[in-house]
Amino acid sequence: MLRCEWFDQLVKHSKQNGLAGYSAVVCHITGRELSYLADDFELSLSTFLRDPVARVFSNYCFWREVSPDAILEVGCTGQVPLIDLTLDWKEDLARVLACAPEIWKYRELVDVSTWQFATSMYERTGRSHSKALAEAKKRLKYMDLVGFQENLQEDYQTLVSHIDEAAVPSPLEQINQTKRQDGLVLDQEVRALITSYNPLDIELYEWDGVGVNVEANDENSTEF
Repeated sequence: MLRCEWFDQLVKHSKQNGLAGYSAVVCHITGRELSYLADDFELSLSTFLRDPVARVFSNYCFWREVSPDAILEVGCTGQVPLIDLTLDWKEDLARVLACAPEIWKYRELVDVSTWQFATSMYERTGRSHSKALAEAKKRLKYMDLVGFQENLQEDYQTLVSHIDEAAVPSPLEQINQTKRQDGLVLDQEVRALITSYNPLDIELYEWDGVGVNVEANDENSTEF
């Protein structure tokens, strides 16, 4: 199995060493990037989804964790602070979410999964959200297997078995868990705030848990 953090690493490895010797490749990759490989390799695609509300909250907690003593700024129009410690954290989270569609650094927060599957997360200005959601659903529907981070160990074992029935996978070690800070809690108020800014990811996640399941059962496929 080959593991690459990002697409450029995968492309470099492909050019230098090829990919024919690997039964599986793990990478952060968008739908558009996948199309660059589709002509050269017979791809069998699987993915893991994470609860979109929990993902946004965890991401914000991470930036609070790495910037405890200063206001970080994004080099863009207006120099909007990445984290503003002069604000109450919930107020700051609302500010960050409101900026997400316009500011590159914040785009990893709002509707990111939908745009990653549909095309590229950095090319959403002026594009139709409904078309992006439809394309994301289409791509998920034709995945060989769709797993969920909330059920990571079991779904990972299913994925390994899908690749090699005789394989016995070792338990996954999660090394990127975000340390929760005192006072930062994903309560109903915060959940409602994130939900209001993240509708596409939430609809995609809920559809995948229901729509793909039903269609997979009907077609006796390996999706779940």
